[in-house]
Amino acid sequence: QNRQILVPRPNVVESRFDSRLRKNLARYGRKLERDAEVTERMVTDAVDLDETFDRLVQFHQAIRTANGDSGVFAKPIVSRFLRTAAHRLLETGRLRLWRLDANGAAIAVILCLRAGDSVAFYTTGYDPEWSKYGPGRRIMARAIRGAIDEGAKEFDFLRGDEPYKQQWGTSTRFDLKIRRPAGPLGRLLGFVATTARLIRRGTRRAA
Repeated sequence: QNRQILVPRPNVVESRFDSRLRKNLARYGRKLERDAEVTERMVTDAVDLDETFDRLVQFHQAIRTANGDSGVFAKPIVSRFLRTAAHRLLETGRLRLWRLDANGAAIAVILCLRAGDSVAFYTTGYDPEWSKYGPGRRIMARAIRGAIDEGAKEFDFLRGDEPYKQQWGTSTRFDLKIRRPAGPLGRLLGFVATTARLIRRGTRRAA
């Protein structure tokens, strides 16, 4: 498995962004601020969390379904779990839920969490009606800047090597999971599992 990691340093991180991304952030930012009253803020109370979470679900699903994907919040049970988790993270000071508002209404939301010295990005969404202003890129940049401001040592884009992640100046970290059987029973179960995999592989090849 690989993860994309950005190591943020004050006054330096933006220089690691792809040059085209930097230009777009600046150009679309000026355009948005010319056409609307803009605010960026991190959610800090439960009432604001619920309203912002609703917008996140709405925006995320609209973008994903338009692209032919199911989206993170397609199943209500998952949406309820993530909302509950967000409230728990808020209570423990680990939630990093940022929103971008234009004329008093949210147009982009990003959900991150603080874990040790890292801020980890989970998911995001933006209002398609405001897409010409690049709100998704802007809210991502704000979350990264927030991580810098609070002294995080890295901004973690988590698993996957999607091209957009490299635009933010990330580097790849490979995670290796090793399972080592312990004791006679563990070794026996390990042998059974290995044998089963070999049999399945041989069956597929024979077919």
